[in-house]
Amino acid sequence: MSKFNLSLSMALVAVASLAACGGGDADPAAPAPAPEPAPAPAPAPTNQLETLTVPGYPHQVTVYRAAGATRAVVFLHGGGGSTDSVAYQLGLKSTLAAPTVDNVAWAPLVASGVIAVFPQGQAITSDSNANTWSNYTMSSGQDDLAFLKALSTMLRTRYGIGNVALAGHSMGGAMVNRVRCEASGSFQSYVSFSGPASVHFQGADSCAAGAQAPYAGFFGSADPVIQGAWEAQTWTVSALVQGLSPAAFVNPLMLGEWLSFQYRAKLMCGETPSLPAQTPVGGAAHWQACGGRLQESLAAGAGHGIDSIAGVIGSSPFALVADFTAR
Repeated sequence: MSKFNLSLSMALVAVASLAACGGGDADPAAPAPAPEPAPAPAPAPTNQLETLTVPGYPHQVTVYRAAGATRAVVFLHGGGGSTDSVAYQLGLKSTLAAPTVDNVAWAPLVASGVIAVFPQGQAITSDSNANTWSNYTMSSGQDDLAFLKALSTMLRTRYGIGNVALAGHSMGGAMVNRVRCEASGSFQSYVSFSGPASVHFQGADSCAAGAQAPYAGFFGSADPVIQGAWEAQTWTVSALVQGLSPAAFVNPLMLGEWLSFQYRAKLMCGETPSLPAQTPVGGAAHWQACGGRLQESLAAGAGHGIDSIAGVIGSSPFALVADFTAR
């Protein structure tokens, strides 16, 4: 092609481009194009261990970020516990030692698409061994409600996920109940092992009407730590356990889980579960209400530990949480 023909072709292309755009002058009425939304962070391509903190709070948070995970479950340890102890009880770590890529059980996390998140509870100054949560039964000296709300927000932003659930054992379970009552929308669903609500939430209007998030409770009939008949109005933390951290206990009285289950069902969908309407699940009695959004299991002969309850039910501890929170 000659130089003349090449120049002519380029000129024609330029003229056509100007015509397509309405000429060389910008249209003042045309809106500016909207900026593209920031892409969500991609799931981790490999299994990763991470440690983070929420600005303004002292809790160290350990994260087991499974490859390809698209949702998260925050696990709260019991009174005097730690992130390592609850991960071990759930079967997500083969040792009580600090997690490493080699001692974490990644397979169930990958299979369920879960990022497991373990925040460390704090202790009041006068009892440095009483690592716990401020749940109206015990005090950690921290605003744990605000911390968990902020943690949920951070996880959604950091990992680009929409489903964050909250689970806990014992005093961690009592904190689960507090968050569900006072900040229900902060998490998509809630699970408690051996952790009923404090008597602080006793009464018709004590739990916010907005507490509509799904909840599953797992309890043992022979729990030596939190004691009371299944149908009793109140339970209590054993005197022996109170004596281990007397300064950290605010009120050892807790609500009976069966009556709390009935209250939740009435609040959520107007149902009134009955004791006879149970189904056996392994060695446990199981009830559900509101289309399965509320569930309760009482494991016959099981004690306080997560593994004890799950063993009677016939499931792994982590599977009980992962299956419910996936629905």
